[in-house]
Formats: sequence, structure tokens, C-alpha cells
Amino acid sequence: MKSKFFLSPLLNIFKKALGLIFSFAFIHFAFAFYGKDPGQERYLVQAKNTNKLVEIDQKLLAALIRVESSNNPRAHRRSTGARGLTQITPAAWRDLVTYYPEKYRKFNYRRDIFKPEVAREAGRDYLKILRRYLRAKRIPATLDNLLAAYNWGITNLDRFGLKRAPRQTRRYIAKIKSILEA
Repeated sequence: MKSKFFLSPLLNIFKKALGLIFSFAFIHFAFAFYGKDPGQERYLVQAKNTNKLVEIDQKLLAALIRVESSNNPRAHRRSTGARGLTQITPAAWRDLVTYYPEKYRKFNYRRDIFKPEVAREAGRDYLKILRRYLRAKRIPATLDNLLAAYNWGITNLDRFGLKRAPRQTRRYIAKIKSILEA
């Protein structure tokens, strides 16, 4: 009688361990058989269209400035704290100082972001940082994904995917693409 109570918890532990082993083996088999991560499925449609790296050129930057601030160097969105031509937020500025300390540490965010040359350079460099983030998270660095990350945030894009982006972000992407095509 005593051994029955002793073996019962051990059998339960053994059953759970065996179940975990089989579930991991199944997942490994599925990845090996299908050759792709199911979590990245939402990005495959976009990746089929363009596999090249998005070029951050003057035309893209001009379109971004036109949509973000209507070419107003003194633009300031109080709800997010975004400022300047490219509407750089304080969090984005911290990323810029982290990635490019020799370039941005000498500037004061509240004062210098309103200078057009600083805002343009910050916008370009922040797009480069986002492109790196996209590649690090294995999200295709397409123009749509890059603009969605700039507008909606890299975390939201990673968590929900471009298909579930809010209407405002989809309009933002469409506006910039229409400016680029014109």
C-alpha cells in the first residue's frame, strides 16, 4: 500500500515529461518538414513581393517629412512628444543616442530637433535603426514594414503583424507610397 502512494506522483511526473518530449519532437518535425516558422507566416506574403533591402534615400525622406510634419520644422505633437520635421519621439532620440553616440550626444533633443538639418539626419538614422530591428526580428525589411514600424512602432508590428495594423497606419503607408510614386 505504501509503494502505491509513492509511485503515483512519480508516474504523473513521468507522464508529463513524456508528453513534453513528444510535443517538442512534433514541433521540431513540423519545422523540419515545412521549413518555416509558423510565427513568421504573417510576413511571408510581403516577403514574396520584395526581397531587396529598402533604400533610405532623399525621396523617401522627403515624403516622410511631408506626411509627418507638413514640412513644418517647428511641428510638435504633444500627445506623443514627437518633434521636428521627422517627428522624432524622445524614445526614438534615446535609440539614436545609443546607436550613434558620437553624432547625437552633442545635441539637446528639446532644442536641436527643430533644426531642419538635425531632424533630417535623425529621421534617416532612425529609419536605419528600424531596418536593423526588422532584420534582427526576422521581419522582411520591406517599405511597408519599415513605414509601419516608424509610425506604429516596431513592437506593435512584431506582435500583431502588418495585416492587423490600425487604419491610421495603413493610410500613413499609402500616403507615403503615393508621394513616392508621383
